[in-house]
Amino acid sequence: MRTIIIQFGGTGDLAVKKLYPAYRNLMGHGYEFEVLALGRRYTDREEFLKETVDKDAPKSFTDHLDYLFYDTSEEQAVPNLIASLTEKIKGSRNVHFIYYLALQPSLYEDAIHQIKEVDNALSCDCKRTKRIVVEKPFGFDLESAKRYNEILEQAFTDKEIYRIDHYLGKEFMQNILLMRFHNDIIRWIWDNRTIESIQIIFDETHGVDQRLGFYEKIGVVRDTIQNHIMQIITYLTMGEPASLSPGDIAIEKVKVLKSISPIEDFYMGRYESLGATSGRVVQTPTYGAFKLYVNSYDFANIPIYVRTGKMQKEPKSLIYIKFKNMTKQVMHNAKIADNSVIITIHPELTIDISMNLKV
Repeated sequence: MRTIIIQFGGTGDLAVKKLYPAYRNLMGHGYEFEVLALGRRYTDREEFLKETVDKDAPKSFTDHLDYLFYDTSEEQAVPNLIASLTEKIKGSRNVHFIYYLALQPSLYEDAIHQIKEVDNALSCDCKRTKRIVVEKPFGFDLESAKRYNEILEQAFTDKEIYRIDHYLGKEFMQNILLMRFHNDIIRWIWDNRTIESIQIIFDETHGVDQRLGFYEKIGVVRDTIQNHIMQIITYLTMGEPASLSPGDIAIEKVKVLKSISPIEDFYMGRYESLGATSGRVVQTPTYGAFKLYVNSYDFANIPIYVRTGKMQKEPKSLIYIKFKNMTKQVMHNAKIADNSVIITIHPELTIDISMNLKV
């Protein structure tokens, strides 16, 4: 089977920093597929490869990475894509298309309509299957998310649609559930009988001026809080799923989201130099801090403190679970430190348990 990934947003930050290295790694492990990157930044493939791919990239990767100048607003965009794909699949008996949308939400609607147009116009003497991958954030609000879903379902079945938050692919996210549900020592202390508070810190040192056009319409809430951080919160507080299948995990995650109490303490800000390179003042928030509660039987009354921001002093991503310190109260000894579980995500994945021992 010939597999082709059609990469919308092919010159964007996500594609260059995350997706192309991932594709290169997969090809290095023997997975066979091609990537057709679509973008407006470069006029041809030579310029695209020069600017986006490491000079030491092997031919086994670059030979399978193509580029097509593509502007969704141009009339010739769809015919050019049809022509390019028609040429690629010529002579193939089985073809699998993966349309990957790494775009800002305002472009989703046009892109999905154009994918439908391309899909209807393509013809070959072959069996064709397809998938579509849609990156976060999925829309701007509930209304737009519902509308995008309706558009998607006109061209794809539900099983062909993958709504992706790439953060879920990180090793630590998968380890959270295993740590919680495959270790009895953790299982029996992971609730409001023993946990006093949870802190989630997600600090980044880089700014967003290089992708200001995208970020200005999104802000910190839609960029990290609504997706990455909410995913972490669901993994930390969900009930045990019937299995670790995606469907069973999703059921428990929805229960958590429905149990979150209205957030009353929420603060936002931005770094001072935001928009300096554009020559104008930009008020989009790049920093957020808040406290929330998951009003479920096992986690009610545990405050969850979250902090995330760009242009912070040092990169830091961690989860700090603080346990109630009854021993200090009973023994009237202030030197007895709190027990805690510290999950460090960045710069290196570690899971530490803080305990009191004789020095």
